[in-house]
Amino acid sequence: MGIGLVLLTIFIVLERRIKYPMVDLSLFRNRLFSMGNLSSLLNYMAQFTVIWIMPFYLQQLRHLTAAQAGMLLIPMPLVTMVVAPASGTLSDKTDTRYVSSVGMGITAAGLWLLSGLHAESSTLRIIVALVITGLGVGMFQTPNNSAVMGTVPPQRRGIASSLLATMRNIGMVLGVAVSGAVFTGLLAYFTKSLANQGLSGSRLTVQAFTGSMHYTYLVAAGLACLAVLTSLVRGPLNAG
Repeated sequence: MGIGLVLLTIFIVLERRIKYPMVDLSLFRNRLFSMGNLSSLLNYMAQFTVIWIMPFYLQQLRHLTAAQAGMLLIPMPLVTMVVAPASGTLSDKTDTRYVSSVGMGITAAGLWLLSGLHAESSTLRIIVALVITGLGVGMFQTPNNSAVMGTVPPQRRGIASSLLATMRNIGMVLGVAVSGAVFTGLLAYFTKSLANQGLSGSRLTVQAFTGSMHYTYLVAAGLACLAVLTSLVRGPLNAG
């Protein structure tokens, strides 16, 4: 991590000095562009917390097969796929920041519902929580991407698009890394704490897992709430 930070610093210094930089850092002087990219990063961090943890919950705690778990996870991306074009049309008629902010607010609500799941939760409750999360993600992504691309001149749209893709990939990696660190750290803590209280066997495993999952999803919901804020403060598209 130390080497990475040093190299990143060197990269930024060089990009600011050379005549034809690979990344036009001046784009980040635009508040809408910078906050839109940050919002995208936070969105994917929250989204990939779900994608990383849910298979473990469904297979290890609910004892579903891999195929059954995969089928149960379909509603979230399916709803996102359906809602995204509609949210783009809606954002053309109103301020994109409000549509994307509402989307991240809905995502936060879905993550909060996921945090309340336990071993005996009904399949309907799981599906509803995933659908709400997918709805929020779909409402956020298209308006946010449209706003970011709309802030740059035509000759810079290739760079803007690549930076959005970079935010997506970094968000995916950070989402798995952060949620993994939070979940495994809490799992070790709850396992030790519950064992000291006399619990053992499957009861200890279930309670430690659900407790860890609960707080991990709350962290993801917090990231989504932060994305609501960054979407709102970026300002209207015509502000630049």
